[in-house]
Order: sequence, then structure tokens, then C-alpha cells
Amino acid sequence: MKILNITFWLLMTKRLSEKDFAKRWPWRLPGRTAANGRVGIEKLQKGNFSVVISDLKMPIMSGIEVLKTIQVLQPNVPVIIITGFATVDSAVDAMKNGAFEYLTKPFLPDQILEKSNQRFRSV
Repeated sequence: MKILNITFWLLMTKRLSEKDFAKRWPWRLPGRTAANGRVGIEKLQKGNFSVVISDLKMPIMSGIEVLKTIQVLQPNVPVIIITGFATVDSAVDAMKNGAFEYLTKPFLPDQILEKSNQRFRSV
């Protein structure tokens, strides 16, 4: 499974080895992370991603704008919206616009992998 992570929130750590980092956060590997929605959409169009994880609040394009664009360009790619600013309205908006899942920060890396795998088990 190839995951694209579009997020303004970038994890910075020096305590984990690259191998441990990849094991815990496999979607944050080089080429799989975009710092904003516009770059994320460009990477999505060039690559073959199974799942997109998008932050809700970002500069340039919001997570909802990213979600809407992906629904037009590649509607079969599930989008998981993540946020540290959860509201009922934003959750409803995300789900109405086709989000596969809406997760609030902080979350465990396993939650992302579990939700991503759920999508493919249900197909």
C-alpha cells in the first residue's frame, strides 16, 4: 500500500533511526509527503497512491479543497482527513465531500494503517 501524506504538520525527530521512523510512520517517507495541498495534488497525479492522508488546515489549499480535487481527479483513492482543530461541522463537511475517515490529533500511527487497511478489506 502506497500512502501520500499531505500535511503542513511535519514530524521532526532525531531520536528514531530511519528504519524505526519508517516502521512507525511509513507514509512519511521521501516522495510520499507534501507540505501543502497543491504539491500533494501534483504528486498524486504523477504517482500511484493507494490512500491519501490530508491535514484539514493547511496553507494554499485546505484539506477540504484537496479532498474535493481528489474526488474529481481520482475518485477511487480514499482520503483520510486528520486535524487538530476538530469540529462537528468540519467532520460533517469532510464526510459529505467523500472523506473515507476523519481522525483527530493526536492519533497513533497504527490508527492510520488500520483505517487504510479497512478500506481495502471492504472493497
